[in-house]
Amino acid sequence: MPTFVGTIKNRQPLLNAVATILHQGEQVNPTIFAALMDTGSQATLISPAVVEKLKPIPIGISGFVSANGQSVGANKYRIGIGIPITTISNKTSDAATENTVVSGANLDVLELPYQPPNYDILLGVDFLNNFHITLFGNQFILSN
Repeated sequence: MPTFVGTIKNRQPLLNAVATILHQGEQVNPTIFAALMDTGSQATLISPAVVEKLKPIPIGISGFVSANGQSVGANKYRIGIGIPITTISNKTSDAATENTVVSGANLDVLELPYQPPNYDILLGVDFLNNFHITLFGNQFILSN
């Protein structure tokens, strides 16, 4: 089973995520961004830096309530988000083989009205519900 293990630093479960724009059903321009897992957020949000880099086309405007309780209107985009997961398999007794797979989903995401200092994607429950999450000590494990 593909598994991603990360370390919680400064009380933040940060990891790398791949974001892509969707063009005629195909994912194009894959780019790696720092992401924060947030089980308290129902929606996945992206920073202005992701919008600037990927240049997705807005599909509408929607609102969300920020962590401080303020209602915010934001551009909505349809993008692909995935987590690169390395799996190791023993195909021979002499050597292990590494494979990297990207596990994720195509989502409607909203643009944050500000640039967070240490991440560009906030992974909400709409993304995280594709994974089994284990938190233990200063580590987190995502598997599917």
